[in-house]
This record gives sequence, C-alpha cells and structure tokens, in this order.
Amino acid sequence: MSVPLLPSSTPEHPCPVDPLLMREYAVDLSYRASVLLKLPLKVPLAAAVIIQRFYFRKGFTAFNARIVSCAATFLGCKYEETPRAMWKVVQVFQLLYLREVEPRPDGRPWELVEAIDLTSDEYKQVKTEVMRAERHILRELGFEIGQLLFPSAHSLLVPLAQSVFGACGHGVAKSVARRACPILTDAHRSPMICFLPPEALVAGAMFMADAERPDESGLAETTWWEALGVSQTQLELFVDEVLRLRMN
Repeated sequence: MSVPLLPSSTPEHPCPVDPLLMREYAVDLSYRASVLLKLPLKVPLAAAVIIQRFYFRKGFTAFNARIVSCAATFLGCKYEETPRAMWKVVQVFQLLYLREVEPRPDGRPWELVEAIDLTSDEYKQVKTEVMRAERHILRELGFEIGQLLFPSAHSLLVPLAQSVFGACGHGVAKSVARRACPILTDAHRSPMICFLPPEALVAGAMFMADAERPDESGLAETTWWEALGVSQTQLELFVDEVLRLRMN
C-alpha cells in the first residue's frame, strides 16, 4: 500500500527527480533551520504541512524546494506566533545551503555571519524569491492556512495515549507517547499527512511505539485503534510510509 501521491510536476514544468524525495528534502531543511533558529517543534511541523500541501498545487521545477521551505518556515513562525525576522530566516537557510553544496577546502563549517551579506544583491534576490513563494503559498492554499494546521497530530498525542494506554499501568501512556513523538515528527516528511486524519497519524505512531515494547502495554493482540475511529487500512498506510522514510 502506498500514499496516493499526485506528481509534483506539470507538463509545462516536469520534475526530473523523485517528488517524494524533494518533499522530504524541503521538510528536512525546515527541521534543520528551526533548530538553528531555536524555534519550537510546532513551527517546522506547521511548515511541513504547508510544504506538503503546496506541492500538490505547484511543481518543484517552478518553485525551488529550498525557497519554498524557507517561505513555509517563515509562515509557520507567523501562524504559531513565534515570529522571526525574514532576514534571520533567509540567513539560516543560506547557511545550510553553503554547508551542503560549498564546503570549505579546510573542512571548517561555515559560520552564520558568513552565510550571506545582508546588503548584497544576492540577499535582495533571495528575499524576493522567498516573498514570491510566500505569496503563491497563500494564494494556492486559499489564505486559510490556519485551518490546515489545527488540530495538529502532536497536540492529540498525549490525550489519545492516555485514553488508550492509561489503564495499562503506571507510566505506560507516557512511555508510549514519548517514543511515538519522534515517529510522528518523522511522518511529516511524507504527504500522507494530507490524506490521513490526525487521529490516524497518532494511532500509527503509537502503534509503532508500542510495537517496540509489546510486553509493556499488553495490548499487542488487540485492535485498540478502532476505538479511535482508525481503520486497519489507515494504520497500514502509516506504517508502510514511515518504514519507507527510514530506508531513505
């Protein structure tokens, strides 16, 4: 079973690379940039939703993944009320770009202050491209991005873990939720987050987390996810996608 993925390219702008890999790359960039920007996890998660949905509307050739990732992260900062100046966001993304494609001959990593001259034409050009991508994101997603971000799967993780595993013993629900959180975060690199409801994403993450320690909860032989309104098909789709992501 696979994600019902629409190709992120058009006849006018064919994509020469695997659209799934480009989606993963764009989301990974946002995750890495958010660490350098000291942003809470909810910001790159919001950016991931924006990136995945935008590339169902536009192709990678028409809209560079790095620029879209930068614009989506900037928008995520706004919607999650953790604003960052655009120049800071652009600077961090440029730093990641330099570290990726232009390593120093002596092996030393690039420093943030060296990433881009904020008075240069290069910065003005990148800023213009990011602002263009931001406008297209808002236009394509109908200026209602906030409705796409809530409720987030992560916000449901703890209450759903408690409802499913709360009676399994002291600390079991907390343990499952702790292991499920990075699985759920990793899942946002896949466009399945656009097809599966938040409850199915959480159920899939908890299922995989519980499978790591099947004796802890004692629910391995039950179909507890059905109580959350999640089908076996949805659960299998989640697991297959996460396993695919881990193989890349």
